[in-house]
Amino acid sequence: LQSTENGISPQLLMLNPAVASKGPEIQTGDSITLRTTIQFGPAASLRQLSPFIDQYGQCVQANWPEKVHTDADLQTARQLEAQQFAQWGMPTKFDQYGGSTDAGWKENQTGFFHVTKHDGKWWLITPEGNPCFYIGLCNAPAYVWEDTPVTGREYLFSWLPPHDGPFADAWVHDAWHIGDGLDYLCFHTANLIRKFGSDWKNQTTASAVQRVHALGFSGFGKWSDGNLGVCDLPVIGNHGPNLIKHPDVFDPHVRQQIEQLLRAQIEPRKNDPWLLGWSVGNEKDEDITADEVREILHAHADSPAGHAYKKFISEGNIHGPMEADSVIEQFREYYEQTYWSFLYKTVKAIDPNHLYFGNWVTPNWWENENDWKIAVANCDVLGFDWYADHFHAEPAGKLIASSDKPILCGEFSFPPTYDGQRGFGNYGTHVSTDAQAGAKYAQWLHDAASDPHCVGVFYFQYRDEPLTGRGPGNSRDVLVIGEDFAFGLVDETDRIKWDFAKAVRQANLSATHIRMNGAAR
Repeated sequence: LQSTENGISPQLLMLNPAVASKGPEIQTGDSITLRTTIQFGPAASLRQLSPFIDQYGQCVQANWPEKVHTDADLQTARQLEAQQFAQWGMPTKFDQYGGSTDAGWKENQTGFFHVTKHDGKWWLITPEGNPCFYIGLCNAPAYVWEDTPVTGREYLFSWLPPHDGPFADAWVHDAWHIGDGLDYLCFHTANLIRKFGSDWKNQTTASAVQRVHALGFSGFGKWSDGNLGVCDLPVIGNHGPNLIKHPDVFDPHVRQQIEQLLRAQIEPRKNDPWLLGWSVGNEKDEDITADEVREILHAHADSPAGHAYKKFISEGNIHGPMEADSVIEQFREYYEQTYWSFLYKTVKAIDPNHLYFGNWVTPNWWENENDWKIAVANCDVLGFDWYADHFHAEPAGKLIASSDKPILCGEFSFPPTYDGQRGFGNYGTHVSTDAQAGAKYAQWLHDAASDPHCVGVFYFQYRDEPLTGRGPGNSRDVLVIGEDFAFGLVDETDRIKWDFAKAVRQANLSATHIRMNGAAR
């Protein structure tokens, strides 16, 4: 099927089928007549329509003015970037950690990030004692992340490099560490090698650090590399023995193992001033679920968690059948409180100098709103992820206002779809163009900086995802496996999206002034 109206090829429609059904917004009471002509032809397989992806990671059938066609285009983009940065210069009146040096007030220099409340607003305070509304960029520098599964799908690509030679670093085996035995290819790594040559990794690091500073970011955010002379906030895992989906935190031997695992990850950086703080686990993966509790009752009744359930019932004046939904929920919250409290206290015992941001609780992607309340009680700063059109969209707005707790948004994004013309997927908070993404970003940052609880935000993310998906998976007849969204500040060819980046820079450089002078919400 070929769209003659907008010229989207079958290959582009298969990469992003959602654009084929895009239509006008219809309001209640509207009357609309649709007329269409459908032409059926012989079914074509992926192999017949391949290749889909060119040597630069772009869709073969797509075309737009900035599309890369030769290696020389990468060098031209590099020169234009240098010229733009030279014209802008680097932002001033910020310390090396992103704190404001002309705020008119300072706090004690502790050598580490901490929080304070000043004139009714929470602030991060940098190791040098300056107030900071921290703006981070996730997943940077992203040397070989994100990549796409290739094994069994080689036919989708017009070019694949050999596993040895100059592009060897672009290949990753078992990228998700799940033992899938697959080879993954990172197209943007291949482009970095084309762009920088054999010293690509060092130059990629220098480029990423220069970009975050030139564009007004304070530093990196989640999922980023540390020890690069720029701030970051790691997401570490407990990776302990799980009873079902989570460790049996009621078992003292399991607690000991988790403490050892956390200590091994924390100790190397416990004196690092570039570290904003710690987080353990991510989003829904750390939520204790009602189904998990039910499985404990059915399959692990003699475990320490099973015994804790019985004790909780007998000592808590709990009324009703043991497996009633209300009873399950009460123990679920008790289990979660016990687990998250243990993580919080353990991290702080290992490293009392750094802040703890929890596990990135995510509104509407959880069991219920009690998860937010439990998270608030077990952190120094509440880290949460929030993909929504507006910073204060419900339920986040009321939850933020419900307690006097500093908060930091760890992920938000507005990935463009380019109206299906480049092959990217449609994410829930998508827009059509880079310019629209910039406008959304500016409004989000304004609202976040104006909120008295918010001490910072991280944008997700530094680079676009691969068109054929980041995996994991080895479905040989599937075109897109996993996420395939244009989240990035830079594209798969390592070029800055200038229509987006210019709006981002202006918003970033205005955020501290907005926080200091804007009306409290």
